[in-house]
Amino acid sequence: MTGRIHSYFTLSAIDGPGLRFVLFLQGCRLRCVYCHNPDSWVYENGKEISVDEIISEIKKNQIFYDASGTGGLTISGGEPMFQPEFCAKILSEAKNNGIHTALDTSGSVDISQYGEIITNTDLFILDIKATDKDVYKSITSDTNFNHLKNGEFLSAIGKKLWIRYVLTPGFNDKESDIDGLIDYLKKLNTVERLYIIPYSKLGENKWAECGYENVLLNTQSPSPEFVEEVRKRIGQNGFNFKIL
Repeated sequence: MTGRIHSYFTLSAIDGPGLRFVLFLQGCRLRCVYCHNPDSWVYENGKEISVDEIISEIKKNQIFYDASGTGGLTISGGEPMFQPEFCAKILSEAKNNGIHTALDTSGSVDISQYGEIITNTDLFILDIKATDKDVYKSITSDTNFNHLKNGEFLSAIGKKLWIRYVLTPGFNDKESDIDGLIDYLKKLNTVERLYIIPYSKLGENKWAECGYENVLLNTQSPSPEFVEEVRKRIGQNGFNFKIL
């Protein structure tokens, strides 16, 4: 089986536990205002590659992934669920080769419909854009507000979760937004980590190169002090996971 990828990165230390081979699949139907890789949106612009080629690349450094504890493969994007069959096959072959797997997803697709992906994914990394549907639409341009249900479903069946929340000035950084995030987190019981990630201008040049309008062109990153305030506010709720 073949699919299209944007790129891949070896020996990452920030995309799951241990050292990771991070595979960025091509294609995404969301148009997030803070996206670092808008060049990954259009499926046809990706590089065609087979599952066997991907597994071969992972195995070149598997000794390092294994030695790092629970290192392995993280599939990201774009949006990996834009190519669900391709994604499922990669995950299946990775597990057949004893490789730890993680799926980094926006949750914009109903994951409960893909049993093979669920079975062969050890860790789900969910990018929560917002917990209010209007804020979500303003960030993603998407009206299909179902990504929160995926987290609740995966938690209910015992799947490990890492949550990412990109704190974006003027979009999801209000007091009500943080309260909404706290209320949502209270519904989940398998969260291991929460990342409050300040919006950054990394990848901003790609917007111009792709010919897209960047509405955050004049927006600055939130201050470290404000980000820390948000983390402390969430931490006051007695959660038993790490807040980073």
